[in-house]
Amino acid sequence: MGEKGGQNLYVFIHNNSINYFDPYGQKSYTAYREFDLPFGEKLWNPLDIAAHIAGHVYLAFKVAGEGLTPDEQDAWCKFLSKKGYTKVDHPPVRGSRQYQDWITFSFHPWNVMDNVPNNYGQIVSVLLTKGTFVDLNNFESDITPVMMGEASKNLIETTDIQQEFALFTRAEKSLAAKGQDFGKVFAEQAPAWLKLFNNYGLIKRNCGAWAKYVVSESGLSWPLNSLFYNAGIGVGGPLSIPAKILDTGFTLGYGILNNLGPINPPTPGPVNNNLPINGVGVEVFSWFSSN
Repeated sequence: MGEKGGQNLYVFIHNNSINYFDPYGQKSYTAYREFDLPFGEKLWNPLDIAAHIAGHVYLAFKVAGEGLTPDEQDAWCKFLSKKGYTKVDHPPVRGSRQYQDWITFSFHPWNVMDNVPNNYGQIVSVLLTKGTFVDLNNFESDITPVMMGEASKNLIETTDIQQEFALFTRAEKSLAAKGQDFGKVFAEQAPAWLKLFNNYGLIKRNCGAWAKYVVSESGLSWPLNSLFYNAGIGVGGPLSIPAKILDTGFTLGYGILNNLGPINPPTPGPVNNNLPINGVGVEVFSWFSSN
Protein backbone atom coordinates (compact mmCIF):
# COMPACT_ATOMS: atom_id res chain seq x y z
CA MET A 1 0.00 0.00 0.00
CA GLY A 2 2.95 2.33 0.47
CA GLU A 3 3.60 5.21 2.85
CA LYS A 4 1.79 8.55 2.65
CA GLY A 5 5.05 10.47 2.97
CA GLY A 6 6.95 8.28 0.51
CA GLN A 7 9.10 5.18 0.86
CA ASN A 8 11.92 6.95 2.70
CA LEU A 9 10.89 6.67 6.35
CA TYR A 10 13.89 8.69 7.56
CA VAL A 11 13.46 11.88 5.55
CA PHE A 12 12.12 13.76 8.60
CA ILE A 13 15.51 13.32 10.28
CA HIS A 14 17.52 14.06 7.12
CA ASN A 15 18.43 10.37 6.67
CA ASN A 16 20.61 10.58 9.78
CA SER A 17 19.09 8.77 12.75
CA ILE A 18 22.27 9.20 14.83
CA ASN A 19 22.60 12.99 14.81
CA TYR A 20 18.99 14.01 14.09
CA PHE A 21 15.92 12.81 15.94
CA ASP A 22 12.46 14.05 16.87
CA PRO A 23 11.50 12.17 20.02
CA TYR A 24 8.27 14.07 20.69
CA GLY A 25 7.00 14.74 17.20
CA GLN A 26 7.59 18.48 17.61
CA LYS A 27 8.67 20.77 14.80
CA SER A 28 10.44 23.93 16.03
CA TYR A 29 13.86 24.56 14.52
CA THR A 30 16.85 26.81 14.40
CA ALA A 31 17.53 27.48 10.71
CA TYR A 32 20.74 28.56 8.95
CA ARG A 33 20.78 29.74 5.35
CA GLU A 34 22.86 31.55 2.79
CA PHE A 35 22.93 35.36 2.94
CA ASP A 36 20.80 37.32 0.46
CA LEU A 37 23.87 39.17 -0.75
CA PRO A 38 25.81 39.23 -4.04
CA PHE A 39 28.67 37.43 -2.29
CA GLY A 40 26.42 35.30 -0.08
CA GLU A 41 27.28 32.06 -1.86
CA LYS A 42 31.01 32.66 -1.34
CA LEU A 43 30.50 33.20 2.39
CA TRP A 44 28.19 30.18 2.63
CA ASN A 45 30.50 27.76 0.86
CA PRO A 46 33.84 29.46 0.13
CA LEU A 47 35.83 26.28 -0.49
CA ASP A 48 33.09 24.26 -2.21
CA ILE A 49 33.09 21.81 0.68
CA ALA A 50 29.62 22.64 2.07
CA ALA A 51 31.29 24.21 5.11
CA HIS A 52 28.71 26.99 5.51
CA ILE A 53 31.21 29.45 6.98
CA ALA A 54 28.83 32.39 7.27
CA GLY A 55 25.07 32.69 6.88
CA HIS A 56 21.86 33.92 8.43
CA VAL A 57 20.31 32.30 11.53
CA TYR A 58 16.59 32.38 12.34
CA LEU A 59 13.69 30.45 13.91
CA ALA A 60 11.33 28.26 11.90
CA PHE A 61 8.11 26.56 13.02
CA LYS A 62 6.48 23.71 11.09
CA VAL A 63 2.81 24.28 11.89
CA ALA A 64 0.94 22.36 9.19
CA GLY A 65 1.35 19.81 6.40
CA GLU A 66 3.37 16.62 6.10
CA GLY A 67 5.26 15.54 9.20
CA LEU A 68 2.63 16.61 11.73
CA THR A 69 -0.09 14.33 13.05
CA PRO A 70 -3.73 15.41 12.64
CA ASP A 71 -3.85 16.22 16.39
CA GLU A 72 -0.71 18.39 16.14
CA GLN A 73 -2.06 20.23 13.12
CA ASP A 74 -5.36 20.81 14.88
CA ALA A 75 -3.57 22.12 17.99
CA TRP A 76 -1.44 24.51 15.93
CA CYS A 77 -4.48 25.66 13.95
CA LYS A 78 -6.42 26.53 17.11
CA PHE A 79 -3.39 28.19 18.74
CA LEU A 80 -2.62 30.31 15.67
CA SER A 81 -6.26 31.20 15.09
CA LYS A 82 -6.48 32.70 18.57
CA LYS A 83 -3.46 34.86 17.69
CA GLY A 84 -5.06 36.10 14.50
CA TYR A 85 -3.18 33.91 12.01
CA THR A 86 -4.96 32.61 8.91
CA LYS A 87 -4.04 29.58 6.83
CA VAL A 88 -3.86 30.42 3.13
CA ASP A 89 -3.32 28.49 -0.10
CA HIS A 90 -0.78 30.97 -1.47
CA PRO A 91 2.63 32.18 -0.28
CA PRO A 92 2.12 34.39 2.80
CA VAL A 93 2.67 38.11 2.46
CA ARG A 94 5.86 39.16 4.21
CA GLY A 95 5.12 40.51 7.69
CA SER A 96 1.56 39.17 7.67
CA ARG A 97 -0.19 36.67 9.93
CA GLN A 98 -0.73 34.32 7.04
CA TYR A 99 0.77 30.86 6.80
CA GLN A 100 0.87 27.68 4.77
CA ASP A 101 3.08 25.05 6.43
CA TRP A 102 5.85 27.18 7.99
CA ILE A 103 6.12 30.36 10.06
CA THR A 104 9.50 32.07 10.49
CA PHE A 105 10.97 34.83 12.68
CA SER A 106 14.19 36.52 11.60
CA PHE A 107 16.33 39.31 13.13
CA HIS A 108 17.80 42.08 10.91
CA PRO A 109 19.05 45.67 10.76
CA TRP A 110 16.66 48.33 9.49
CA ASN A 111 17.99 48.37 5.94
CA VAL A 112 16.52 44.90 5.26
CA MET A 113 12.96 46.22 5.72
CA ASP A 114 10.70 46.76 2.73
CA ASN A 115 10.24 50.27 1.35
CA VAL A 116 13.45 51.75 2.74
CA PRO A 117 16.72 52.60 0.96
CA ASN A 118 19.42 49.95 0.99
CA ASN A 119 21.59 52.15 3.21
CA TYR A 120 18.81 53.09 5.64
CA GLY A 121 20.18 53.39 9.16
CA GLN A 122 23.72 52.47 8.15
CA ILE A 123 26.71 54.20 9.71
CA VAL A 124 29.51 52.01 8.33
CA SER A 125 27.70 49.73 5.89
CA VAL A 126 26.00 47.09 8.04
CA LEU A 127 28.92 46.92 10.45
CA LEU A 128 27.38 49.87 12.29
CA THR A 129 23.67 50.57 12.05
CA LYS A 130 21.05 52.52 13.96
CA GLY A 131 18.47 49.87 14.61
CA THR A 132 16.90 46.47 14.08
CA PHE A 133 13.60 44.75 13.45
CA VAL A 134 12.22 41.21 13.51
CA ASP A 135 10.96 39.89 10.18
CA LEU A 136 7.88 37.66 10.11
CA ASN A 137 7.22 35.16 7.32
CA ASN A 138 9.69 36.23 4.68
CA PHE A 139 8.61 33.61 2.16
CA GLU A 140 11.38 34.08 -0.37
CA SER A 141 14.34 34.45 1.98
CA ASP A 142 13.38 32.38 5.05
CA ILE A 143 10.46 30.04 4.40
CA THR A 144 11.53 28.73 1.00
CA PRO A 145 15.01 27.60 2.16
CA VAL A 146 13.58 25.53 5.03
CA MET A 147 10.73 24.24 2.87
CA MET A 148 13.07 23.18 0.04
CA GLY A 149 15.83 21.80 2.26
CA GLU A 150 18.28 24.56 1.28
CA ALA A 151 18.68 25.73 4.88
CA SER A 152 20.32 23.69 7.62
CA LYS A 153 17.82 22.94 10.40
CA ASN A 154 18.36 21.73 13.95
CA LEU A 155 15.47 20.61 16.08
CA ILE A 156 14.80 22.58 19.27
CA GLU A 157 14.00 19.81 21.70
CA THR A 158 10.74 20.20 23.59
CA THR A 159 8.77 17.85 25.79
CA ASP A 160 5.32 18.79 24.50
CA ILE A 161 3.59 21.12 22.10
CA GLN A 162 2.88 23.64 24.86
CA GLN A 163 6.61 24.38 25.05
CA GLU A 164 6.57 25.05 21.34
CA PHE A 165 3.66 27.44 21.81
CA ALA A 166 5.64 29.22 24.54
CA LEU A 167 8.65 29.56 22.21
CA PHE A 168 6.44 30.89 19.42
CA THR A 169 4.84 33.40 21.80
CA ARG A 170 8.28 34.58 22.96
CA ALA A 171 9.35 35.12 19.35
CA GLU A 172 6.19 37.16 18.81
CA LYS A 173 7.05 39.30 21.83
CA SER A 174 10.40 40.13 20.29
CA LEU A 175 8.67 40.80 16.97
CA ALA A 176 6.48 43.41 18.67
CA ALA A 177 9.52 44.94 20.38
CA LYS A 178 11.47 45.08 17.07
CA GLY A 179 14.23 43.10 18.78
CA GLN A 180 14.89 45.75 21.41
CA ASP A 181 14.02 43.28 24.17
CA PHE A 182 17.15 41.42 23.12
CA GLY A 183 19.28 44.55 23.16
CA LYS A 184 17.98 45.60 26.58
CA VAL A 185 19.54 42.53 28.19
CA PHE A 186 22.99 43.60 27.02
CA ALA A 187 22.42 47.20 28.06
CA GLU A 188 21.61 46.15 31.63
CA GLN A 189 24.90 44.25 31.83
CA ALA A 190 27.04 46.75 29.95
CA PRO A 191 29.54 49.23 31.38
CA ALA A 192 28.69 52.91 31.02
CA TRP A 193 30.73 53.48 27.87
CA LEU A 194 28.96 50.63 26.06
CA LYS A 195 25.50 52.05 26.84
CA LEU A 196 26.55 54.72 24.36
CA PHE A 197 25.63 52.26 21.64
CA ASN A 198 22.13 51.54 22.89
CA ASN A 199 22.47 47.87 23.59
CA TYR A 200 24.37 46.58 20.55
CA GLY A 201 27.90 45.32 20.03
CA LEU A 202 29.75 44.19 16.95
CA ILE A 203 29.45 40.53 15.89
CA LYS A 204 28.41 38.97 19.18
CA ARG A 205 24.86 40.43 19.10
CA ASN A 206 23.78 39.14 15.73
CA CYS A 207 20.95 37.11 14.23
CA GLY A 208 22.14 33.90 15.89
CA ALA A 209 22.54 35.57 19.27
CA TRP A 210 18.97 36.86 18.99
CA ALA A 211 17.62 33.42 18.11
CA LYS A 212 19.50 31.84 21.01
CA TYR A 213 18.17 34.56 23.33
CA VAL A 214 14.56 33.79 22.35
CA VAL A 215 15.11 30.05 22.83
CA SER A 216 16.73 30.60 26.23
CA GLU A 217 14.02 33.02 27.35
CA SER A 218 11.54 30.24 26.65
CA GLY A 219 13.34 27.90 29.03
CA LEU A 220 14.66 25.70 26.23
CA SER A 221 18.17 24.63 25.26
CA TRP A 222 20.01 25.79 22.17
CA PRO A 223 20.71 22.73 19.95
CA LEU A 224 24.32 21.57 20.18
CA ASN A 225 24.78 21.45 16.41
CA SER A 226 23.62 25.07 16.20
CA LEU A 227 26.69 26.14 18.22
CA PHE A 228 28.62 25.93 14.94
CA TYR A 229 26.48 28.41 13.02
CA ASN A 230 28.84 31.18 11.84
CA ALA A 231 31.69 29.34 13.59
CA GLY A 232 29.86 29.92 16.85
CA ILE A 233 29.94 33.72 16.76
CA GLY A 234 27.05 35.06 18.83
CA VAL A 235 25.82 31.62 19.90
CA GLY A 236 28.55 30.49 22.29
CA GLY A 237 30.48 28.38 19.81
CA PRO A 238 34.19 28.12 18.91
CA LEU A 239 34.82 31.75 17.90
CA SER A 240 32.55 33.43 20.44
CA ILE A 241 35.36 34.59 22.74
CA PRO A 242 37.53 36.16 19.98
CA ALA A 243 34.37 37.85 18.69
CA LYS A 244 33.69 39.40 22.11
CA ILE A 245 37.24 40.74 22.27
CA LEU A 246 36.91 42.23 18.78
CA ASP A 247 33.53 43.68 19.70
CA THR A 248 34.85 45.40 22.81
CA GLY A 249 37.83 46.95 21.05
CA PHE A 250 35.94 48.12 18.00
CA THR A 251 32.98 49.48 19.93
CA LEU A 252 35.11 51.39 22.41
CA GLY A 253 37.40 52.74 19.71
CA TYR A 254 34.63 53.87 17.43
CA GLY A 255 32.73 55.48 20.29
CA ILE A 256 35.76 57.48 21.44
CA LEU A 257 36.69 58.60 17.93
CA ASN A 258 33.19 59.72 17.02
CA ASN A 259 31.86 60.93 20.38
CA LEU A 260 28.49 59.34 19.67
CA GLY A 261 25.44 59.80 21.83
CA PRO A 262 22.45 57.56 22.62
CA ILE A 263 20.10 56.53 19.86
CA ASN A 264 16.79 58.20 19.13
CA PRO A 265 15.51 56.06 16.26
CA PRO A 266 13.25 57.51 13.58
CA THR A 267 10.04 55.68 12.72
CA PRO A 268 10.52 53.60 9.57
CA GLY A 269 8.34 54.85 6.73
CA PRO A 270 8.28 55.29 2.96
CA VAL A 271 11.50 55.42 1.01
CA ASN A 272 13.33 58.67 1.64
CA ASN A 273 16.85 58.94 0.29
CA ASN A 274 17.47 61.99 2.46
CA LEU A 275 16.99 60.25 5.81
CA PRO A 276 19.27 61.74 8.49
CA ILE A 277 22.41 59.74 9.16
CA ASN A 278 24.23 61.93 11.66
CA GLY A 279 23.10 63.28 14.99
CA VAL A 280 20.80 60.46 16.13
CA GLY A 281 23.33 58.11 17.71
CA VAL A 282 24.28 54.60 16.64
CA GLU A 283 23.85 50.94 17.34
CA VAL A 284 26.64 48.53 16.53
CA PHE A 285 25.51 45.61 14.39
CA SER A 286 27.25 42.51 13.07
CA TRP A 287 27.53 41.95 9.35
CA PHE A 288 26.49 38.40 10.15
CA SER A 289 22.99 39.78 10.77
CA SER A 290 22.68 41.76 7.58
CA ASN A 291 20.34 39.38 5.73
